[in-house]
Amino acid sequence: MNPRRGRKGAVAVGVLTIIDEELAAMKSAVGATTRAGIYWRTPAGGLDCVVRQSPDRGNPQALSACRTLIEDWQPEVFMLVGIGGGIAGRGPFLGDVVVPNYLHYADFRKLLVGSDNARYAAYDPPTVSLREEVVEPVRHDGTWYDSLPAPPQDNGSGRQHPRVFSSGPLVAGEKIMGNPKHYEQRGSWPTTAMHSRSTWSPTA
Repeated sequence: MNPRRGRKGAVAVGVLTIIDEELAAMKSAVGATTRAGIYWRTPAGGLDCVVRQSPDRGNPQALSACRTLIEDWQPEVFMLVGIGGGIAGRGPFLGDVVVPNYLHYADFRKLLVGSDNARYAAYDPPTVSLREEVVEPVRHDGTWYDSLPAPPQDNGSGRQHPRVFSSGPLVAGEKIMGNPKHYEQRGSWPTTAMHSRSTWSPTA
């Protein structure tokens, strides 16, 4: 049990989604059926979780929603769960789960004559303990997808089941990068990086 309390209480897990379809999917996945203002909460005795939706797309809006959720509920674990915007290329595919080991903010850059240089900020990535104790066992478990509300479908990958990707950095930004030939998308980041709201190529 979480010993800390926010303005509305305390939970083990707080989940933020962006679009309507993500909210509906997460409510169904965790059983969040009780309305609590802008939140949906799981019933007592089960997974101790609240789910809310960001008021709009974009990092400023998500930051505000994240701050409010933490101040209201003080979750032990906070997750932003969604489809990652536009996805193209070799993967991931429908149903796959991506857990990065490093976070980049793509819009923090220095533009000079003849150069476009990335700048890095020390954002906390998913913890080593989370990836080692939770993600890796699930990644190797051949039955994790049995809990999906819908059976696995042909997602164009040629694989029978979804896959968990847990290596490689995630690049987040304000642009939905869906054109691999665009000069900004092509030249800004290595093709081996996972891109939130952009094109991704797997490293594993």
